[in-house]
Amino acid sequence: MAYGAAALNLRIPSITHLGRVEDRVSFLFLDQCRIEQTRTGVESWQEEEGELWRTTIPAGNLSVLALGPGVSITTPALTTLHRSGTTVILTSGDGLVAYSVGRPLTSSGRWAAAQARIWVDPGLRRAAAVSLYVARFPDQEMPPGVSLAVLRGIEGHKVKSTYQSMAKVHGVKNFKRISKGATDPVNIALNIGNSILYGLAASVTAALSLNPALGFIHEGHSAALLFDLADVYKCEVTIPAAFSVATSDDPIADVSRAVRREIHRRRLLHAMFALAQDVLTPGLKATPDADMLLGDNGQLVPGHTNWHGR
Repeated sequence: MAYGAAALNLRIPSITHLGRVEDRVSFLFLDQCRIEQTRTGVESWQEEEGELWRTTIPAGNLSVLALGPGVSITTPALTTLHRSGTTVILTSGDGLVAYSVGRPLTSSGRWAAAQARIWVDPGLRRAAAVSLYVARFPDQEMPPGVSLAVLRGIEGHKVKSTYQSMAKVHGVKNFKRISKGATDPVNIALNIGNSILYGLAASVTAALSLNPALGFIHEGHSAALLFDLADVYKCEVTIPAAFSVATSDDPIADVSRAVRREIHRRRLLHAMFALAQDVLTPGLKATPDADMLLGDNGQLVPGHTNWHGR
């Protein structure tokens, strides 16, 4: 079949042709397949009962592609996913193994500049941390000037009580959270579910050109901001989903479906994108979207200009 130039150009899309992050499919989980670049897109091939099944991956309208341990993927396919702004995460029973972010879905650096301003300003950073904590307790009114120590305590109590209530509902006895080397269905499901949330957070931060290492609550980890954003939704999304597959023979596949239902029902990708912008808005100031150069007195001068003799 012959393809026209327009179809072939889909392999190298421009930003204007890509779906906005809040309009994209949240994530697609694949395992036991091979992913390749075809002439016009990315496709997965999976053998089932002696038949070979082909699935087209909607790279330009997909936020996160989550790959299980049984997947092989070619370099050209990864290249197209990156150019399309799709975050690719590699998962196992221990959760997130690695991730690769897609290109930013904006050519402006103003959100990254806002993040940096907030991160270096103690007052603004504390306010951002409070906002992220408060987002975890939408039904709880916080007193003015509440301390971060009190908020940490409230969060710890909520996580512990959520574990206890879900364990009781689903008949899971003597539950203990294990992040590494998990062998029981609930802990495996928690690791997978949380890795999906981290993937969504990576997609949001990449779309806005943010630095994932500059978190406001977390610090010291290269994914600190991803933890800040993902933690907001764990008690409502991943913990209930993980306990719901406590008796599953395939907790990875089942929790992926359960988490996806909740992400879709809650419009979580849109909510996380809006939360990130709300937290960063206090750091915004009038900055040009065009490339500029720093001058001697702190002023900005036009970039892409030959300044010899000027």
